[in-house]
Amino acid sequence: SDWAVEHLDAEQVFYAADEAFYSARLFHAVLQCDELQKEWDQRCELRSGWEANHSICMRPMGLHCHACDVGPLSTSGMMQQHVESVKHRRRIEQKKTVEVPQHLVKRGVMLVRTKDDKQKYFCQMCDAGPFDTLETLETHLEGTKHTNKEGLPPASLRLTKALEKEGFQQVEGEQSGVLTCGTCGFGRFTTRKDVHEH
Repeated sequence: SDWAVEHLDAEQVFYAADEAFYSARLFHAVLQCDELQKEWDQRCELRSGWEANHSICMRPMGLHCHACDVGPLSTSGMMQQHVESVKHRRRIEQKKTVEVPQHLVKRGVMLVRTKDDKQKYFCQMCDAGPFDTLETLETHLEGTKHTNKEGLPPASLRLTKALEKEGFQQVEGEQSGVLTCGTCGFGRFTTRKDVHEH
């Protein structure tokens, strides 16, 4: 028979249907055998954390991943390989819910979904962002542009992790709002504007 034709004849359709039907019946008959059932259960088990953290469930024919629509997989080993795959890890990361703390919602912060399907922070008040982390968002919120829009006095300069990564340090013996550049040893910076200009 030619199985590549666009339209199968009646005999081919019945043959294909029989193959699927009897394969399923054979599978269920095998599961009725206690010894084979035990072996199946050992080979195909829902491991700890899979359901809660990876959207994986057990179905009659095997393990299924809801996040990636993969399955059924007949062994736990096969599913473990899927769980460790880049595709699955990326999909789970995208599904994680990011929340905006309530005190930041009051300051005009919201979540936006970017083109690469990630949730990031956005400042509606300044039409600024997206910001990848709360740390970078906080830097914006303490800046002159945002504090002016909120009608607040400029925030005192403090050593954030972002500034620390750029090489800035707290000046020893000074109040908390005075920084220096650890890379070149220059400055007594007291405003964010001075830091950015440097």
